[in-house]
Amino acid sequence: MNWCINPDCSKPYNTEDTRFCQACGSELLLAERYRVIGLLSDKGAFGKTYEVLDHNSDQKSNHNTLKVLKVLTDYQSRAVELFEQEPWVLSQLNHPGIPKSEGTFIFSCRNNEINLHCMVLEYIEGLDLEEYQHQHKKHPIDETLALEWLSQLVKILHVVHQKHFFHRDKGDHLPVEQICWYDAVEFCARVSQKTGRTYRLPSEVEWEYACRAGITTKFYFGQTITTNLANYDGHQTDTDGSQPKGIFREKTTTVGSFQVANAFGLYDMHGNVWEWCADHWHENHQGPPSDGSAWLSNNEDRDRLLRGGSWLNSSAYCHSDYRNMKLPPPERGGGVLC
Repeated sequence: MNWCINPDCSKPYNTEDTRFCQACGSELLLAERYRVIGLLSDKGAFGKTYEVLDHNSDQKSNHNTLKVLKVLTDYQSRAVELFEQEPWVLSQLNHPGIPKSEGTFIFSCRNNEINLHCMVLEYIEGLDLEEYQHQHKKHPIDETLALEWLSQLVKILHVVHQKHFFHRDKGDHLPVEQICWYDAVEFCARVSQKTGRTYRLPSEVEWEYACRAGITTKFYFGQTITTNLANYDGHQTDTDGSQPKGIFREKTTTVGSFQVANAFGLYDMHGNVWEWCADHWHENHQGPPSDGSAWLSNNEDRDRLLRGGSWLNSSAYCHSDYRNMKLPPPERGGGVLC
């Protein structure tokens, strides 16, 4: 099977004898030598990893060698910079458990203005943990084997850290997500206790005031939003069709990565993750407390307020005045921006 690496392709699977993707028209023989035969991982913070055949690797024996292809799907300048540095970083490391880079190239997809940064890596034989568990019918891993794996991992990390290189794990800089309303309240309470300062969820009125920062337009940067300004699903159109289409990153982005703050210095108030408010849900704004505090009811089981939109939604959900609701437990879906 041939895979198309166009992130916007609706049907990336093609037959072996196909030169161009039947769905989007993108070329399937990358850099005139690499043919993608399988997806290894799409869970990375920066991109996707594929298994490829190198048709130029051993022309004398007519043998195609397996390689690994990393494709960057995070197009922010910092991500591209780190990706371009990686071949040099790998060249400084010498360990059988660390793959060697065999070059980079840029691939242009058909009907897509974005150029994909690609890197070819040495293929190292072995199973990942998921494959191992599947092969062994999910039986518990033997303790001796688990300790051996950990020992190998520690040795690899030691090699990396000796060279003063570190993993590009962006977890500490990503917004907290998939937490219920009570989790968010508890987080604020614990931070307050630890710091001696008061942290709490904002009321809906406070949230909108902070988001707008004195602006009356749909967004704090004007009437128009693009996926260069915020993280949302750019493939979907706004309700009135007024917003341009863009990309769909399919994940959260690092806090402040768009470097577009409002007049109060706040980032990511539109998109990325929904943000919990302290209020119970009410159908409209008629009747909230005049002091801007949370509008609560006597029924604690009522839905709570969410504002701001998310990476999964269209730009319509990201408007400064868009209101959403969700029942706290057992549902999860909001987050806290710090």
